Amino acid sequence: MSILSDFKYNDEANEKAKQDIQDYCLNFFDESVITADGFELAFLGCGYTFGGAHAIYNYGTCLEILMQRDEMTYDDAEEYFQYNVTGAYVGDRMPVFLLDMKEVEL
Repeated sequence: MSILSDFKYNDEANEKAKQDIQDYCLNFFDESVITADGFELAFLGCGYTFGGAHAIYNYGTCLEILMQRDEMTYDDAEEYFQYNVTGAYVGDRMPVFLLDMKEVEL
């Protein structure tokens, strides 16, 4: 199952996105924004809460990255992501993963 049929993972594009994110965070926020390493192509931007700025990623794109880069099935990618990424506490300013309403069947 593919969520984003037109998404294509590319190591070179991911590395460029990593540098762009670092520049963006340092120029507009601060170094305390925690990013999700390996999911740079899913980065949407940053948002604010009372506690500060948080990096925001597209949940579906993160699963696509695992499926394409690591050759996981959809179920394996979702299980891995929920346990190892969203289920891992990495600090008060940890990233937020947006599940787009358009990607969910209501």
